[in-house]
Order: sequence, then C-alpha cells, then structure tokens
Amino acid sequence: MTRLAAILWLGVFANVATAQTWQGPLRPAARVTASFPFGNRGGSWCVGPNCESVPVPILDVYGSDYTGGATFTPTIGAGVTFTKTGTVTASQATPFYPDGFSGTQQTGMLFDGTTGYFEAGDVLDQAGDFTICAVLRPDAAAATARGILTKDNVSSARSFALIRSDGSTALAFYVFKTDAALSSLAIGTASATGWTAMCVSYDFVADGTSIIRANLDGTAPTELTTAVGPVQNSTALLRLGLHNVGYFDGTISRVTMLA
Repeated sequence: MTRLAAILWLGVFANVATAQTWQGPLRPAARVTASFPFGNRGGSWCVGPNCESVPVPILDVYGSDYTGGATFTPTIGAGVTFTKTGTVTASQATPFYPDGFSGTQQTGMLFDGTTGYFEAGDVLDQAGDFTICAVLRPDAAAATARGILTKDNVSSARSFALIRSDGSTALAFYVFKTDAALSSLAIGTASATGWTAMCVSYDFVADGTSIIRANLDGTAPTELTTAVGPVQNSTALLRLGLHNVGYFDGTISRVTMLA
C-alpha cells in the first residue's frame, strides 16, 4: 500500500493537474486513474478503480503552514505540534507551480543550515509499512549530513531518517531495527538550483527481506530488498530539518508521511 500511496503523492508534482491515467514509477504494474487538484489538504487523495486501499497521510506539512513564531501545527498530523529552534524563515519568495501550469502557488520554509529546525516530540513511531515524500531545494553541499525528516536523535533507540548526505546534495534514507541493525538506501541527488520531489517507502516483510524503494523526480526507482525490520519503536524525537548535528540548509516546501 505504501508504494501505491507514493505513486499517487508524486503525481501531484508530475504535471498531473487534471484527471488522467498515469503509470506510477514505484509500482510499474499498477495503472491508476486519479485526479490530483494540487493543494488538496486532507481531502480525497485518489479517485478511481485502484484507490480503495490507499492510506491517507498521517503527517502533511506545507511550507505555508509555518508563518513565523515559536510553533506551528501541520495541515495533517494528529497530536503533532512543531516547535522551532534557531533560524527558520517563513513564506520564502521562491514560489513554484508544482504541475507546471496551474494550481496553488507554493512557497517553503528556509532553514539556515546552522541553528534552525523544528521538533515535535516522540510521535509517529512506525512498526509496519510507511512512506515519506518531500519537496525541497537544498543549498550548496556541506560536509555534514543534514536532516529532512528524522526520528534518530537518541543513539540507543533510533527509528528512521531521511537526510541529505555528507558532502553533497544526495539524499539517503535509513531505517533501524536496533541501533546497530540498520539499512540504508541512496535515493539520488537533489537539485541545488530547482525543486526536487521525492518519495521513499518501507515495506516490512521480515528481517532481512523487507523492501525500501525510492523515487526522485519521476525517474526509475531505486530499490533495496534486504532491509532489516521491523522498524523499532523509538524514544527519539520527530524532527524536521535536523539529523544529529546536521542542520538542513535550504528550503523545504512539503513533507508528507503515509502509513
């Protein structure tokens, strides 16, 4: 289910402004007829014959959700409130039309790469299948890995981490069965001059045979079929824009989590 959900989510950013049949990149066998009005906040994410089992987002953060101040509540996220630390600037003047032609013009939150991030407490642990999608625009590469959406700040009980890798604008995803037993997948390189849309899904099968799949800007998926599992219930805090000591440097317009 998470792979199909990722297909549908990526359709929002893949020139899908009107109802059409679209061959999803993460699950090539599944043809889905879907309608994607961009900016759909909490409404139907899918209409059509193959949509009955598609999960709804459990977290949906838009750049425009944060308007300044110490805290913000995401568009979707029961019990989730993000608290800011350091410098994050709201309503950046780098708007874009995700479908290329129409829709709601979106902006993002600009993270300074030095002090700025959001934290939401010990929430959204995932023991089964889940998907994380993001639209972002990292600035120039830095030496330290930078967090996008992470739950890994406690070294003895980490859960997952979507990050920008060391020394580049490449993206990577990690899941943890224990602190020592982990799996990772290199997703691809995000643009430092334009917006990048990506999804990564984790499908729990068994330890050593679980599956991580990722897609970057509609390209052919990257896959790992020997992932650990299940992902442990972590006491780490959910963070947006921070991985350990690596602060995200750039703009995040949207982050969504589906399960």
